Amino acid sequence: MSRVSTIIPAYNAEKFISETVRSCLAQTHTDHEVIVVDDGSTDSTGELLREFGESIRVVQQENSGHVAARNAGAALATGNWIAFLDADDLWAPDKLSKQLEIASEDIGMVYTDRANFGETASVGATESPTHTLHSGSVFRELLVDNFVTVSSVIMRKSWIEKLGGFSPEPSGSEDWDLWLRFAAAGGKMAVVPEPLTHYRIHAGSMTHRFEMMHRGRVLTIERALQSDA
Repeated sequence: MSRVSTIIPAYNAEKFISETVRSCLAQTHTDHEVIVVDDGSTDSTGELLREFGESIRVVQQENSGHVAARNAGAALATGNWIAFLDADDLWAPDKLSKQLEIASEDIGMVYTDRANFGETASVGATESPTHTLHSGSVFRELLVDNFVTVSSVIMRKSWIEKLGGFSPEPSGSEDWDLWLRFAAAGGKMAVVPEPLTHYRIHAGSMTHRFEMMHRGRVLTIERALQSDA
């Protein structure tokens, strides 16, 4: 059975972290470890995480940002697949199982469709985004649109090590940058076209940081075109 290590970066995430961890622990795939990297939280995030006891591994670090937190967690992972889950998002219970079902040997990354929900909405009260989903070798498609949600991804650890993980630049688009580098290096991805990832939209989410996201998109495209030249 494939082992999955899920990495959750958390910074002052007291409002949503318990719900997120519970959805992670509820996965039907059982060969699964959960690593939460507490990125220097100053609220009750650490206390809430301690309530889960030995069912999760908590790593403390000085505040270095979510990119450093993801990379730190990935470096500690024991699984041959690494999943990423932001501290405010949720998973359907069969997410990992369905992804692994289609993870043939030539596939280095599997993502799912997503559904958006609000700050207080239940998981069932979701709205699907309008992205077109692609699979296989998708570099050109990714240049046009980042249709992959970071919380939906599982990636082979060997690929993460080969690519050096997430880059701190461009800020705000580091996930898109990693997918593009993966595709440019010949990586193939598969997709489960079901909204098994539930993406929470709220005032503090990255979706609302438009200026930084725009700068990040420009730098990501420039970098991707250089790597494909």
